[in-house]
Amino acid sequence: MVDEPKECNAVQAVLEIESIGQMTAMNNPEFDFRVAELEVRSATPVRDLIGRREAIAGFAKAAAKRLGLEGYYMNDDRRIPFQSAIEQALLSRTPYSVVRLGDAEGRVLGYPLYFSQYEILTQVLYYQFGPKSVHETRGRFGRNWVDGTMADLSRLVRAGVDNADVVGLPVYDYFRTIDEVLTPGHLGYGCAMHYALGRFSQIDPARAVGANVFQILAERPDFFPQIAKRAAAVWTVGPWDMSAELAPALGIAKVTHIEVPRHFTWTEDKGAGQFPLLYAVVEQRLRALGNLQGQLFLVGAGLMGKWYCAVIKEHGGVALDIGSVFDSWAKKSRPDAVSNGARIRIDVLDPSRD
Repeated sequence: MVDEPKECNAVQAVLEIESIGQMTAMNNPEFDFRVAELEVRSATPVRDLIGRREAIAGFAKAAAKRLGLEGYYMNDDRRIPFQSAIEQALLSRTPYSVVRLGDAEGRVLGYPLYFSQYEILTQVLYYQFGPKSVHETRGRFGRNWVDGTMADLSRLVRAGVDNADVVGLPVYDYFRTIDEVLTPGHLGYGCAMHYALGRFSQIDPARAVGANVFQILAERPDFFPQIAKRAAAVWTVGPWDMSAELAPALGIAKVTHIEVPRHFTWTEDKGAGQFPLLYAVVEQRLRALGNLQGQLFLVGAGLMGKWYCAVIKEHGGVALDIGSVFDSWAKKSRPDAVSNGARIRIDVLDPSRD
């Protein structure tokens, strides 16, 4: 008996650019005029006729199970060596980075083998960075602009992953509905797992961590304060400046913030996104800091956060890709992260514990 091919929901879209204004400062609310219309041509599910998408998602689900990345997996057997490695890197002034791979990174890493241009346009470029950024990439790369754009974006994401010391992998819980319907998210997680295990083939199942590692640890009152106290300086790289709240919660004198453009979809600010231009402003700011040995960077910057982690490590710092923990702390942006704000709160942090 042959199973029916699974479906992967996607839309085919054509983006017609109408106009573009002069570039202004990142996240300037005045930079908010219409430049594009997204026309949905078809909502027909993409048929996985030979099972390629189903196979890679199924592999990732099985791999997550075998790695023990299920439920509350971050017990002391995993947490203590994970945290100790970060603290030791700070104390010894050793460059170090931890990045996490979700479905967004998986879409980038899975193009063009598993994701079409239409899916990338709607689910990555437009969704993450918005129409102003899409217009800019189209202007830079011409006829084959999606391929050119993705080659550039993929290079940055891969560099962040390849240079990391620890990679947070998709967890088993992300695949629980895979038997009902194969979604683009499942496929993205599958591509992320496939790439990571290809680059880090010697991952110890007893030490593996998931893409939600910092979300889990943010619920603990002691994790972030303990590592912050080992740092020569603490920085945040994200869309919101929470330095005034974070410094006392971490038990340190000062937190310095570097702003990044916000996720296009989950903010009222519809300015240009980080890619393809504004990430270079953030990168330049990081490189201008010079020697970062012993300094801790908490990074919440989506896809480009992987690249920032690579730059920070290159300059000697310790970079943690904490992702949507920022959203939960700020109670802004992604709805699922905001809903976690009941558990992931700055006021939960307790610097008195050591």
